[in-house]
Amino acid sequence: MLNYKKIILSTTLAMAIIAPIAVYANPLNSTSPIAKNEKIQQKQERLQERIERYDRVLQKAEELVPGTLEQGKAVLNERIELRTQIKNIRKEKVDAVILPLKEKLKAEVANIKQQLTSGEITKAEAKVKIEALHQENKTEIQNIKDELKSRNETEREAIKVKREVVRESFKSFVIAVKSKDAATITDTFNLFLQSSKELNDMLKELVSKVTA
Repeated sequence: MLNYKKIILSTTLAMAIIAPIAVYANPLNSTSPIAKNEKIQQKQERLQERIERYDRVLQKAEELVPGTLEQGKAVLNERIELRTQIKNIRKEKVDAVILPLKEKLKAEVANIKQQLTSGEITKAEAKVKIEALHQENKTEIQNIKDELKSRNETEREAIKVKREVVRESFKSFVIAVKSKDAATITDTFNLFLQSSKELNDMLKELVSKVTA
């Protein structure tokens, strides 16, 4: 006769260990889905606030120097699009490489679940095994991400420097807009526009490199 009490007990122990392992289904997420969503939302809100401030400055400049609004929006929209492309391409590359690792982890966790259910290992042993697998998986994924990121380190550093140039030129433009001097607004805007276009060109080059 089957010992149903033993089966139920084994299953209960298995679920006590396996239930929290849902987080391992996506090893890239070290934080909870709620925390991650909140972080993404905060970033989006900060970006929206910056865009709105940028737009207000352009609107004021447009009153004295027609054409700044359209050109300013165009160069920003292009930069946002390029950065989005780079982010998506990198994510696709990382996902393609780590997918086998994710599948391997799922299989190994399932095997531990089976061992626990059959009584081959104890709850404590299962916990140790799962924690070890999680740490190993996390390390492998981080190494992959670091390796992919390091491939374009030179370009990223150059972009970082150019981005700072763009920020400083925009600050000068903002000061000029507050002065309401059309000539100064024109001069500072042209410098900002030129540095912004150079930054976008660098991002285009990076897109081609990360795509290859």
